[in-house]
Amino acid sequence: MKKTNPKQLEDTKKRGRSRNGTGHIRQRSDGRWEGQYYFNGERKSYYSNSKEECQKKLNIILGKIYQGTYVYGSLMPLYDYLHHWHHSYIDVRPATHGNYDAYIEKHIRASKIGSIPLRQLVLDDFIAFFKEKQNSGRLDGKAGGLSPKTLRNIRNMISEALDFAVYHLRWIEMNPCKGLKTPSVIPRKITVYTTTHQRRIEQAALEHININALMILIDLYTGLRIGELCGLLWSDFGPNKEYFDVQRIIERLPVQWAEQRPDYIRIPLQNAKNNGKTALYFGAPKTEMGKRRIYTSEQSVLGFER
Repeated sequence: MKKTNPKQLEDTKKRGRSRNGTGHIRQRSDGRWEGQYYFNGERKSYYSNSKEECQKKLNIILGKIYQGTYVYGSLMPLYDYLHHWHHSYIDVRPATHGNYDAYIEKHIRASKIGSIPLRQLVLDDFIAFFKEKQNSGRLDGKAGGLSPKTLRNIRNMISEALDFAVYHLRWIEMNPCKGLKTPSVIPRKITVYTTTHQRRIEQAALEHININALMILIDLYTGLRIGELCGLLWSDFGPNKEYFDVQRIIERLPVQWAEQRPDYIRIPLQNAKNNGKTALYFGAPKTEMGKRRIYTSEQSVLGFER
């Protein structure tokens, strides 16, 4: 066996260190652009669809290496990556941002899986994590685990983030939680009012001294969501109140995320805390189909005319 010359080994290490923070780009035979750079004496690669995108990414990487702030993606712990992905790469509604904050900061940050680097994660890590959350994942101090719906939402968020690491950042080769199953979500049983109950509600709404009580009739006949119902203004109603347009909803949202969106308008409330973490906001319906015209019932129109 050939012995390694100690001086040659030291020279090799020095050459590796000297190349740290250098790199170049090249076009591959398949048309993609590849960026190559050296970090901690190792050559790293990434791929882009255009020369400009590839060069821009290389400049950013080399700049962070020079500043000492660069972290090689596949070595990033899951919690750090999810936090980075959540704050840097996605554009979702403020309410969704709030949910992601809770999942990442309250469930994943303190968990064992949160400290595992991306490239070391395997399916068994996620199976163990979700089993623990299913059995004892509540945050209110009570016994029991998270609901099937919450478990599914956390799984979907993690899977989306890891898919981004695979197909966009190219930090890992495959999504390690693919194939993960969580308990099935069983729809809640819906209780329907009897005809007698419905008539009592109609009568109480029609006779109430406050005209806003008529909104109960609107909801009874149209099935509006509570946020849509509370978001209605009298200006949304057509002539003679025979129809109205759903144009906005009211939501309680995290101030941190809602204030970054100009399309959300904060609702001033008396005695509200100025430094509260959440507040009420006017915002657009969740989808474009949520903006719709709805025709009122004859009962509702008669009520408006009284």
